[in-house]
This record gives sequence, structure tokens and C-alpha cells, in this order.
Amino acid sequence: MKIEILKNNIDSESRYYSFNDTCNIVPNDNVIYMAVKHYLSNQRQATSMTKNRGNITGSSRKIQKQKGTGNARKGDIKSPILRGGGTAFGPINNNYSFKINKKIKFIAKKSAFLHQVNNNNVFIIDDIALDKPNTKYIANIIDKYKLNKFKNLFVISEYNKNLLLSFRNLKDNNIVVAKDLNVYNIIKYNKLIFTLESIKIIENIFCFKNKKS
Repeated sequence: MKIEILKNNIDSESRYYSFNDTCNIVPNDNVIYMAVKHYLSNQRQATSMTKNRGNITGSSRKIQKQKGTGNARKGDIKSPILRGGGTAFGPINNNYSFKINKKIKFIAKKSAFLHQVNNNNVFIIDDIALDKPNTKYIANIIDKYKLNKFKNLFVISEYNKNLLLSFRNLKDNNIVVAKDLNVYNIIKYNKLIFTLESIKIIENIFCFKNKKS
């Protein structure tokens, strides 16, 4: 499995990174769905809540007799059909998070990555080094490789404050450290751009980390 290394200039020869074929699997769309659902569900704050009739302060006395008034039957003043009463079937403070196994997360991430590789959406560039935040420099790199029409995710090997600040003001472009890459980010962006060091980290995670000796 080969991944293209983007050229620094027009005259240079095409280069490819040979990704270890031992970690090649058949992508599993079902586990990708489960992992994305798990990620998005865990992002929900679930803070919306309304007061039902049990949360309203008021008397529980029946406000009129059951029969003989000619009116509809009514219970206490907290009834949802009365003004000032509780809300029927309103949102409550639910916890939407749920657990999935680590192995499912791993297979999902690997499957999503291989989908992107098979669709020629994964590229490699030389490592980026900045002494200070420079958004214009990053924008020039995006234009140079003709990536400005896509949503791009740049993956770096380790935390770099200057790079993070440089990407912060670029629309449809984001940056993440290799160890923090998740399945949602992999499928959310059109193009994944790895540095040489970061692709080695990903290769090690996918091919060797969970391999039984």
C-alpha cells in the first residue's frame, strides 16, 4: 500500500511512502458507524430539561369534582393541560453516552483510514517547522498543493503551539496530533495530510501496537 508524498516543486520526482501491508484489512462500515455514533453521543451535554407536573410547586388538591360541572375532568393545578402546569413529554436531562469496546474503536479507526487511502484522499508532506505562528505560511502550503477547495485535516507527530495557532483562523482546515486522531475526524475531512513523522506513528499504531507476539 503506497501513499503519495506531495512534491515540494514541479520538477521533483514523484515519491511514495510504502505503508505496511500487514495491517491491511477489509474496511468494516458497521463498526465505523458505531464508533462515530459513540463519539457524537459522548459530545452531547444533555442539559436541556423542562419541569413536569412532579417538579411544579403547588397544591395536589383536585380543583373540581369529577362529575356534575359540565366541564372536562381536571386533576390538580399542576396538570399539563392547565396554564402554569407541568410540561408533558418535555426533554429531560438524559445521559446519551454509551460504551463500546476498544477493539471496535481500533477497527473503526483503521477501516476509516483505509477507506480514505483507497479513495486517494491521504497524502504526506515533509515536516512543517515554525518558530512563531504564521497563518499566511500555512495558507501558502494549502494553495501550493491545490487543497484550498477541500476540507483538510493536517496530522502532526507531536504538539506544536505555533502550528495550532497558525491553523486556527483557516476555514475548513484543522490540525491534530497523530495520537489524538479519531474515526470521526478521519471521515469528516475530504483530505488527510500527514507529516512524515506522523504517518510513521499511525503505521505503528495500526500495524504493530495491537499485534500479538
